[in-house]
Amino acid sequence: MKISLAKNYLTRSLTINLAILLSLAFFSCKDSRTEKKDELPLADQLVTLSQEQYDYSDLRLGTFAKDTFYESVHSNGFFEIPPKNKVIISSYISGRVKNLNLLLGNKVTKGQDLFQIETPEIIKLQEAYLTAKGQIKNLQSNFERQQSLLSDSLTSEKNFLKSESEYLRAKIIMESVGKQLKLLHINPQELTYGNITSSINIKAPLSGFVSSIKASNGLNLNTSEEALTVINTDKLHLELFIFEKDFSKINKGQRILYNLQNDPKNTYTAEVHLINKSIDSEQRTITIHADLAPEDLNSSFLPGLFVEAFVQTDKSVEFALPKEAIAQIDGKNYVLRLRDLTDQKYTFEKIEVNLGKTNENSIQILNAQMLDLKSQFLLEGSFQLVTD
Repeated sequence: MKISLAKNYLTRSLTINLAILLSLAFFSCKDSRTEKKDELPLADQLVTLSQEQYDYSDLRLGTFAKDTFYESVHSNGFFEIPPKNKVIISSYISGRVKNLNLLLGNKVTKGQDLFQIETPEIIKLQEAYLTAKGQIKNLQSNFERQQSLLSDSLTSEKNFLKSESEYLRAKIIMESVGKQLKLLHINPQELTYGNITSSINIKAPLSGFVSSIKASNGLNLNTSEEALTVINTDKLHLELFIFEKDFSKINKGQRILYNLQNDPKNTYTAEVHLINKSIDSEQRTITIHADLAPEDLNSSFLPGLFVEAFVQTDKSVEFALPKEAIAQIDGKNYVLRLRDLTDQKYTFEKIEVNLGKTNENSIQILNAQMLDLKSQFLLEGSFQLVTD
């Protein structure tokens, strides 16, 4: 009986141990297969080119280079001009519009005749000026005579005061109407009964371009009613909106990279010039004024045109490679490092890299120190070779 129990116990122990050994062997084989599956064969990591292929493809080798990178604050905005560079053209006097021959976009120069205003009121002003001018000589003479008589007690003070009042009134009328005529671009010094006009020329107060036209020939234009708008784009700048949370990062003199929203491929530069000291209570944004780089001025830049911008803040110098050296495959980034150069054959190995900051041309390589800083890499054409 004891022998039978011992035999059964030994049988069960052997069975359990065998099961454990088989399980360990199974998982060991599974792990081994998994590791081999995840590890690319060496042949799949290598790319070989002949000297002829290398030359034909116009490839280029290079090493890590130190480049400057910036942290940046994203913003949106638009082109704007100073208030003094935008003028709404109207008239100081109501009248009928004539000789308006301008089109939107026409260039005008300061002092140029834009259109004419015709009205009987202009005739009345000229008549009033010439009448006052004609009377003033007699009134002045009478005033001076009465003044002399009063000093000799040969006239009453009442007569003297009356002559003085009439003289001063005519003088005031002449001066007042004369200033009105100057506003209408009529020179009172040259005005005579022979050159009275029924119309005046409305002139351009600055050089620029016609940006809007609201009047037309034959329209009765009221006083101060908008007829045209003329803008001068010589002082074009950017108005950008910075969120409140980023305000502390913005300083005068910082460089800005921006592009037109309808042309994201071309990048231009500007510089922070002014920072508004008040916050928009609804949008929680702050407006900054940026000066455009003179070399980036473009005839396609127009007031009101929207832009996307990045204000460069913190600066650092990092090891980097050109953007063209990076190949992105299935969410991972690779470069081709020169492994061997023998018998006019170039052998590259595919190396995964970790990317950091970017600028216009380069990308920071976070694991550069682990890849030997003296290594040579294919700087152009990596994507095509990696995916072939």
